[in-house]
Amino acid sequence: MKMNLRFNALKVAELEKTFNQPIENIISDMRLDTLATIVSKGYVDEENDKVGCSISVAYDKITEYLKESENGKQDLVLDIIDEFIEEGFLPKAMKNTREIVNNKMKEVQTLMN
Repeated sequence: MKMNLRFNALKVAELEKTFNQPIENIISDMRLDTLATIVSKGYVDEENDKVGCSISVAYDKITEYLKESENGKQDLVLDIIDEFIEEGFLPKAMKNTREIVNNKMKEVQTLMN
């Protein structure tokens, strides 16, 4: 499952203002309240062709997502990072972030077994 997100300059500026940090710092914070705020700014409601939702809807969407996710919040953070890269708010050089993280997770799982 992939969270359907879309960000523009206004949404990113709102996030940076809310957290008083650049987007590069915000994405390193995996707390649920941070993730919910990010999702509330970028969630795409395809039925109503609308971007953005209330914070309570964002928490509901995160709950649904996490139930289906293999790696929990890590997958959600990677979806968010992927979208910021796609929209040009993070460097394209970060495109392999998901692959690097997944490889590290495999290493950790191997060590734990």
